[in-house]
Amino acid sequence: MNQTSFVIDGEQLDLNAKDANTFKGFGYLSCNNSSRLLLDYKWEHRDSYDQILQILFGGKHPLMRMLKVEMGDDANTSSGTEPATMRSASETANVNRGAGFQLIADAKKIQPNLKTAILRWGEPGWLRKDWFNAKSADPDGKVPATSYEPMYQWYKQTIISAYQTYGFLIDYIDPDRNETKHPMVKWIKWFADRLENDQSEFPNDFPISRYQQIKIIAADQNYERDLSI
Repeated sequence: MNQTSFVIDGEQLDLNAKDANTFKGFGYLSCNNSSRLLLDYKWEHRDSYDQILQILFGGKHPLMRMLKVEMGDDANTSSGTEPATMRSASETANVNRGAGFQLIADAKKIQPNLKTAILRWGEPGWLRKDWFNAKSADPDGKVPATSYEPMYQWYKQTIISAYQTYGFLIDYIDPDRNETKHPMVKWIKWFADRLENDQSEFPNDFPISRYQQIKIIAADQNYERDLSI
């Protein structure tokens, strides 16, 4: 593997940028199924794959402390398509379709305390009709409350599948859309309450109390910073 050297010059910092200069730690974002290229390395060049993951997640002071993956919707959300874990309300969630959850499992073998998060860029077909207005200027007013439970179940069943398949529990959930301009405050509050108090329809060996303590990210904005929940 080729090596590159670089110098960080503190004199080049823009001291007027305020919070832009605040170090918040590094995280890895797996979306648009782009991490599938890493899986090519895993199966065709395993030594290189292990070396890449060791660089990203290994060592006494890991470079990456969090791994966030997309809840795919079978649509091209920018540079590729992340598969949906559920393609109908009755289908058993399958976290093997995309690369993200497998990548978490492999990274956690190197860094067991790695923090993990999930969020969606869009909605799979069976949810899309009721959630069409999630990108409107008034999503809380236009997305019907009757659609909340099916959306919650998509997240819940995906988390359960990841635990049963790979043995890890997600640490953070953003119930809202990625890079939203208009956070769904009503929906996020409903989701947080549902998550904290859900006690039914879990597998026998599932850690329900830990599931109820999963933290909420509200919301994943990149335009405004005026959300108050």
